[in-house]
Amino acid sequence: MNTNFTKKLEVLNRLCEEHRGKIISGTISIEAVLSEILIDLISTEQTRSCFAKHLFSDAITLETKVNLFCSLNKKKAFLMQNENCNLNNDLKYIQIIRNRIAHSLLDTSQEFINQFDNSFVKYKSFTTEGEYDLYIYYTDVEENPGKRIYNAKEIFKKINRTLISLAEIQEKLISVVGD
Repeated sequence: MNTNFTKKLEVLNRLCEEHRGKIISGTISIEAVLSEILIDLISTEQTRSCFAKHLFSDAITLETKVNLFCSLNKKKAFLMQNENCNLNNDLKYIQIIRNRIAHSLLDTSQEFINQFDNSFVKYKSFTTEGEYDLYIYYTDVEENPGKRIYNAKEIFKKINRTLISLAEIQEKLISVVGD
């Protein structure tokens, strides 16, 4: 096998593992905080364990939790210091990118690896709607979700911003529930 090809494949695999891991790990954290917020909002001390059992299990999907939270957020159910109008959009964006990245395969075709220049990673996804490519860029490229083109910096910025906003909501809920 060509040494240059092997090196490119190793770099590509490392980038894929690192960034896919960050996206999935960040999403897991977001899902856990979402679950806690929903539990704090709808449970009592007596019903907390019952709600926790279902909201932390895989019986309720991230999509369902995001949709429930976003519906409640639209109705101003949460006390927020900064009116973050983008929180619902960020949550839906993160959920979509998480699903796309989790269910896609790294493109290890010779054609892609030969042209690989560390600026982006290409994934292949196979769905009931057909096959599509997904691109995660590490350079300043404008995102185009319709064409499945994403910017890694933007993804991580939205994950961090969402975690901060959710932590603020959770903190306020705890103080309200605790009072």
